[in-house]
Formats: sequence, C-alpha cells, structure tokens
Amino acid sequence: MAATDIEALPAGREAWQQALRERLADPGTSCCLYSADYADWPLHEAAVVAALEAWALTRRQPCLRMLARRYDGLIRTAPRFVDWRARFAHLIECRELPDGVDEPAEGLLLAHDGVVAKAVEHGRAGFICRGAAWLAATQRWDAAWERSHPAFAAYTLGL
Repeated sequence: MAATDIEALPAGREAWQQALRERLADPGTSCCLYSADYADWPLHEAAVVAALEAWALTRRQPCLRMLARRYDGLIRTAPRFVDWRARFAHLIECRELPDGVDEPAEGLLLAHDGVVAKAVEHGRAGFICRGAAWLAATQRWDAAWERSHPAFAAYTLGL
C-alpha cells in the first residue's frame, strides 16, 4: 500500500463531518455508506439533503447503498433524510448488519476514493483512502453487505 493511499483528516468530529459533506455534495456514479448508527453524520442538515436530492435527480438506477447496525436513531434525528429516502427509494438500498457479523470501517466509499474512520486510542480518526486502501475498504464493505438483510424501509404499511 503506497503512502499516498491514505491521507489523514484533521482531528475532530467537525473535520469528519466536513469530509462527508464534501463527498455527499457530489457522490459520482455510486456510493456506499456504513455507520453503526449514523449519529456523527450530517444527514440531518438541509444542505446535505438538498445536495443528495440534486444528485439523485440525475440517476436512473440504484446507486446508493446504506448499511448500519441500527437505523432507529437516524430515523428519529434526520426527518429530512428519511423523507428523501422515501422519495428516492428506487435509487437506495438499505440493509442492517446482524450481530456477530464483522463490520466494515465506518465511512463513505465512492467509485474511486472514500472517507473512513479508524478507531484510535481516544476515539477515532478520519482518513481519505485511495488505491489499495480504498480497494481493501470496499472489499470489507462488500463482505458485510452480503451478510446483511434489508432494513430501513422507505414506507411502513399499517392498518
């Protein structure tokens, strides 16, 4: 793995969220997201949802895959995103990772690079990954996706 495959982000939650904002503004052809619960993601922000909406309007086939341990916190704290997810359900696949399945690194993977978090002594650190580091992160994400099951339904039916 080349030294240029991984680029450290400045420390802190705000730097992590800013890196996510920048990539969510134009995710390219497709993107894969993983977080245990999306608690530190800026998915509740109107600007992020507006950018995702503009991007989704240019898509015609499924292009966003979300994976989580639980979506209940996201559903509670990000109503704009939940509404966006319902309106663009034809483009978004959401799955839940069962207990006992190894989770991938938290992050957002795009077609050629991504933003991932790694546990460090006092919390986590954010990194931009490319090349071999991106490929390894993508393979781990795909393996977790294969062992997950559908979740975060776009619509809930009731009586």
